Amino acid sequence: MNKRFFKLKNDISIKIILEYLNISEKIFYKYNIKNININDFKINQFSSLSKSSDDSLVFLNKNVYYNVKDIKGVCITKVPLQEHNFKNIIVIPSKNPKLDFCNLINEFCIKKEKKSKFVKINNSLISDTSVKGLNFTIGNFSMIDANVEIGKNVIVGNNVSISENCLIGNDVHIMDGACIENSIIGNNVTISQNTVIGKNGFGFHSGSPNSKIFFHIGGVKIGNDVFIGSNCNVDRGHIDNTTIGDFVRIDNQVHIAHNCQIGKNSILAGKCALSGSVNLGENVILAGDVGIADNITIGSNSFISAGTKVFKNFPENSKIGGYPARSLYDWQKIQVKLNKMLSKIR
Repeated sequence: MNKRFFKLKNDISIKIILEYLNISEKIFYKYNIKNININDFKINQFSSLSKSSDDSLVFLNKNVYYNVKDIKGVCITKVPLQEHNFKNIIVIPSKNPKLDFCNLINEFCIKKEKKSKFVKINNSLISDTSVKGLNFTIGNFSMIDANVEIGKNVIVGNNVSISENCLIGNDVHIMDGACIENSIIGNNVTISQNTVIGKNGFGFHSGSPNSKIFFHIGGVKIGNDVFIGSNCNVDRGHIDNTTIGDFVRIDNQVHIAHNCQIGKNSILAGKCALSGSVNLGENVILAGDVGIADNITIGSNSFISAGTKVFKNFPENSKIGGYPARSLYDWQKIQVKLNKMLSKIR
């Protein structure tokens, strides 16, 4: 949960969570020690497993491996619980931990907002609570909302929107039509025309006809010396930030979904699409029109050829190609054999 952009509506106790999820105290104490005061124990944030703390709420699916000893706080998890030892944490039993967790976020988390007055510059509106560095330039019909912090030598083009609490570093150029929300942007970054950064990601519970899009409470963090082309989309993280490392180069029409981690010095050519929670190591090159399925990890110093569709993890120094993806050398051998077979048929 990125507390720069999001907050809880009000205090959340374990009792409130149990009531919302329709779980009886009898069931709760079946899995927890009796001296827990469900009225006094307060949740201060929603967290991922890797960033859990004593006052956080997390979820753990039974089919997801994780070292339970590393979890802190209150954990929504599947029952029965015989497979793990949950003595060190507070357990909230659930038949569908992820759905319950996401519904709680939708119910109790909101975006931080602050009313402010606006100053007009070049037909653009800038909140009087935003901070601008030296040599700031803005075009026409743009809007900068409350509590935005802008470094020196920043250029904002026409029809640009920058939402509350964003942090923009030095020597940044945001071109015409870009939309920036819930983002922390480093120094010497270029964001090209009509690119959207920090909007809500695409996450929902499949199989339910009335399923709502899950509210995302992470942000986007962009490093230094990054170039992002036009008509790109970078979704904010569901719980933690979507991250783009230093010296990354992103071509036009690239989609980066929620929770993705892009290592430094990586290059993404046009029309690449990364599903949620993809992890690219450092110095990874994606040629044009590469697609990567969710929760896939690509090791550092790897290359993926144009049009490849990736459905499994690959280690460092991989050369990858084909549909489905495999070793580029193996894929090329297959193509040679197929061409020979086709030539005989013809």
